[in-house]
Amino acid sequence: MQKFFIAFTFCCFPFVCLQAQNPNPKHYKYIDNLDASLCYSVLEINNYYYMISGLVDSNGYTRFISVFDENFGKVEDIHLSDNGVTITPSRFFYEQDTFYVFGWKHLPNHGPQKCCLAKYDKDFNLLQPISTFLHSLDDMLEYESFNVLKTKNNEFILHLSDMYTDSRVLHINRQGDILQDVLLTDAFMTFSFVETDSNYVLILDFDSRIVVFNKDSLAQYEYVHAVYAHLDDVLVVNNRILQATSLFTKYSDCLTPTGTPIEEREYDNVVYFLDDSFQIKHRLEIGFDCMEDEGGAMGYLNPDSIYLAYSTLMFYDKDEDDWQCGIGIACFNSEGQLHFNYLLDVFNTKAWPFVWSCEVLSNGGVLIAGGTWELDAFLLYFHPTEEVNGVKEIEARATSVQVFPNPAHTQFTVTNAENATITMYNLVGQKVKQVVGKTENTIIHTTDLPAGMYILKVENGNGVVAKKVQVVK
Repeated sequence: MQKFFIAFTFCCFPFVCLQAQNPNPKHYKYIDNLDASLCYSVLEINNYYYMISGLVDSNGYTRFISVFDENFGKVEDIHLSDNGVTITPSRFFYEQDTFYVFGWKHLPNHGPQKCCLAKYDKDFNLLQPISTFLHSLDDMLEYESFNVLKTKNNEFILHLSDMYTDSRVLHINRQGDILQDVLLTDAFMTFSFVETDSNYVLILDFDSRIVVFNKDSLAQYEYVHAVYAHLDDVLVVNNRILQATSLFTKYSDCLTPTGTPIEEREYDNVVYFLDDSFQIKHRLEIGFDCMEDEGGAMGYLNPDSIYLAYSTLMFYDKDEDDWQCGIGIACFNSEGQLHFNYLLDVFNTKAWPFVWSCEVLSNGGVLIAGGTWELDAFLLYFHPTEEVNGVKEIEARATSVQVFPNPAHTQFTVTNAENATITMYNLVGQKVKQVVGKTENTIIHTTDLPAGMYILKVENGNGVVAKKVQVVK
């Protein structure tokens, strides 16, 4: 596998091409004093961050909503209830000053729990009676999990599933009314629900099938054979489904720092790009040599910059059960071109991380939420074009000079460009722009350039790198 896939063509016009030096350390913000065991499902609202957190302690397991300010300082934890009945949140959405919280309503006297929808105002005051949908874990119905999709029409498609055979799909409006209720046989272990322009698509875990629903009538559906894999995350970008999974690629032929062979299976992340027929059009492998890379989450703001955050693990001494852990952050576009792949040495040994969500923020940064085997939740903030004065400084190992997005509409970023001379030429050799990089990640604006193909030259004391950059309008 080519670990650092360079998506932009090297050329020698009109100069010699050399490999650039490794980058200087980057700085991120890593927050682990969250008083929680895990966190996920992040919402960015008016310079505040809301997320669902869970805590395991002597009282058992509780789940609540945590609120952080713009500097990721904890503001409060909100525990939801209704007349003394606990509401356990699982997914939530925000629209027009209203929170829509899907979760489980625990009935009194340890009775069966029900999947529910609770509506709150921006201060988490309950707006209407809580809507409940079927029993869970009772004698009649054993729906043990659910997944929910917020549609483009601001309604909801809810999939309730058991662990064995059947499931139900409900179409629910914003008032919590059930508009459609469809029983699915032989469709369980749900993973994700997504929406394309034409269909609602239910992704099943550990299954080679997906379920494609007609938007006008959920009763009209079909099973389609697609990718068989244990999935980590699913996105829809440019009306195409992207599936991220972790696959065994080879047996490691690496050595520990003391020269001992690492006899471990090596896993890497694979992103599948599906076509209109839900078959694999393209695949992108992302990972690091001599590392077990898996368990990722994706997020994006535009098709040029899609992020995958994932955990990494490197064994040093199998007999001593010794390893090193970290977080990988990769960025690529909807055509499967990899812009960069960073490894963040965040954790101490033994603190194997899990990435639960990857939220791309309005400022172009990325907020990663997760937890560790030691049941410690964490947040990790990363921004590709700025240095962050973080709670902890984290070094990142990266590839050489990269350019993204490419094609570029109004601007693009050149990585590892501090103190480098950056020159753009058109295809007839005319110099159209030249700047000196003042930061490690330098933004080049293209609004003053006509659409077309350009040659980018990045030159510092260690050599010259050349790449093709396309400007589109």
